[in-house]
Amino acid sequence: MTDIAARTANPVMFALEPLEACLEEGMALLRAHWQEIAMFQDLQILDPDFAKYREAEKKNALIIVTVRDAATMALVGYHVTIISPMLHYQTVLGAIDDIHYLKPEYRQGWTAVRLIKFAEREAKRRGAHLSIARAKAKSEHGALYTRLGYELSDEVFLKRLDQE
Repeated sequence: MTDIAARTANPVMFALEPLEACLEEGMALLRAHWQEIAMFQDLQILDPDFAKYREAEKKNALIIVTVRDAATMALVGYHVTIISPMLHYQTVLGAIDDIHYLKPEYRQGWTAVRLIKFAEREAKRRGAHLSIARAKAKSEHGALYTRLGYELSDEVFLKRLDQE
């Protein structure tokens, strides 16, 4: 499944990809993403649990939408979603936004909107009832999600316990 956005300064292609197909290339983006957003980098050392991602993928519960530059096919972004029954509402299947990122030069135009919409379509196709997205407090993602019809449900707070 692919979708091409051709009317942006940097045309891109969206696709569903298995973890192994994009893992090596994705690590460079993941490091850049971590450097941009991790609040406590001395504590939050980048160390993904790929065994759990592979397990979710085997259960058809992992959605990886990649964003590639249409001219070079270089990976420039991703949206990773986990499909899971909600712990408090076990009959509700949630599409939980695990992580999403676009390289800064690809953040203009409709690329982010099209990426989110692509991930939503795939989650719905897999039977999800709710899409649950998170936005960093210092980002503009909250406004983006609101424009896409999301409603503010929770706020997440972090407190370091290892330095008390």
